[in-house]
Amino acid sequence: MKKQKLQVDYEIDFEVFGIVSAFKDFKLAWNLNDKLHLTLTKRKDLRLRFVDHELVVSNFLYETPNSQIWLIKNRSQEFDGGEGAYFVPELTEMDYFLRTEGIKEKNWVNELRSIPGVDYIHFVNIDQLKSKENFIF
Repeated sequence: MKKQKLQVDYEIDFEVFGIVSAFKDFKLAWNLNDKLHLTLTKRKDLRLRFVDHELVVSNFLYETPNSQIWLIKNRSQEFDGGEGAYFVPELTEMDYFLRTEGIKEKNWVNELRSIPGVDYIHFVNIDQLKSKENFIF
């Protein structure tokens, strides 16, 4: 019997920034709220189930009628030390991801860099990620 693969192509209309910070997730969210005048709020943990493991990832959301900003922790809360312990396994050096949708202004990236606990922020080219489907939720 011939097998057929289902090919699904998602339209990606958001940007992703990787953040390196020693802050705990709630403290980083508080600093982002303070600096960018947002109201990121804690959401129910994301649960991603794969064949051989499950990720449980902390996340925060700021939402308006035209935009969304998600702060997503890269390391799973149920950390087993293996490859399946990261939201984006290709970018294990990143502690958090900021997924922005509907945001046109880029000036706030410089504001993020000025937060004392943010060591590094970098634009992530999502098309080059093997695990880009993890950002579709």
